[in-house]
Amino acid sequence: MVVGLEMEAHAARPSLTLSVSAMTGALTLKNAAKPADGFKEVCLSVQCEDVLVQMGLKDRSAVFVGPFSCSADLEAHWCRHSGSSAPDSPGPPRVLIDMNGGLLQVFWGQQQFNCLSEIQEQLQNYWNQMSRTEAESNEKPLLSTPPPTPHPAQSEHSSDDLRTGIFQYIQDSACQKLPSPHEVVFWREMDESPGVMLWRYPQPRVITFLRITPVPFNTTDDPDISTADVGDALQVSAALVLQVSDALVLQVNAALAS
Repeated sequence: MVVGLEMEAHAARPSLTLSVSAMTGALTLKNAAKPADGFKEVCLSVQCEDVLVQMGLKDRSAVFVGPFSCSADLEAHWCRHSGSSAPDSPGPPRVLIDMNGGLLQVFWGQQQFNCLSEIQEQLQNYWNQMSRTEAESNEKPLLSTPPPTPHPAQSEHSSDDLRTGIFQYIQDSACQKLPSPHEVVFWREMDESPGVMLWRYPQPRVITFLRITPVPFNTTDDPDISTADVGDALQVSAALVLQVSDALVLQVNAALAS
């Protein structure tokens, strides 16, 4: 049996050849008591005669390793041992390896070094080219895959939904929390901030029409508001703030008169 590796693209054509004059092997399997448990014992025996490794560079060949003869026996037993994780589970098998061989000769010189260097360089270039090709193929979209069809967004129209909608009013919110969807939250007037009314929709909305209905002011219940100095007309400053996006906020200032 001969197995050869030759770099045809290189001018020196470096090669590596492994030859065996004779090889015999035997595999023995023993099943466990229960079929679901798999195998109980696996034995593998391999014998090789006249193993020889040769190198070639520029039509010149040289021996690298051998010739030599060897044999190897491998036994795997599924039983309890020191590496078992649990008493009721054998875990990984216990493996016994027995290798025998004759005199192993290794020849090393300038030709062997040059041949191994050329083979290593060619293999490295091949793997780098394969990696770049795979990366480029992953970046390019498949031509057979059609582009996804965008689904048209469903529009929802509502009118006067702050009064007639499903909004829940939360008054006297001392913690000044932001409203959840379908909530109207009122912040009480503090020393450093005026009273605020906030509401939130479950999705982005576009305001097409805005109407402010006059709200009567009951000045008798609030001692901080007095009409003695302002006369018959009482004006309360107000501001309408619309958050269009995370980076754009519109504010409209107005004065409400009683």
